[in-house]
Amino acid sequence: MPTKGWKGLTESDNFQALAIAKIMKKFTDEGIEVQLRFAHEVNWYQEDGTYKGTADDFKQGWAAVAAAVKDNDKVKMFFTPNIAAKLEDYVAYMPDDLSTVHLLG
Repeated sequence: MPTKGWKGLTESDNFQALAIAKIMKKFTDEGIEVQLRFAHEVNWYQEDGTYKGTADDFKQGWAAVAAAVKDNDKVKMFFTPNIAAKLEDYVAYMPDDLSTVHLLG
């Protein structure tokens, strides 16, 4: 959960994304498939202040984490926005590269 901002979760500054991938690898090396709910319910947590930033910050973070775990076929990226009143709310947070969304909840 990016509760302290999105630092390290961009293409050019991905140290947090790489750290997430390293932890996921510990699980997958043990044979455990991971459903990674990165920044789950982001549209709610940005409204209540738990997460800072914008939908674009989330999308950059998602892309950075997806890139960091892309070679690990036992990690499935799970897009889980919070319930929204309008379809546009979901669309605003939908990752740009839909091939990185393996599960939707």
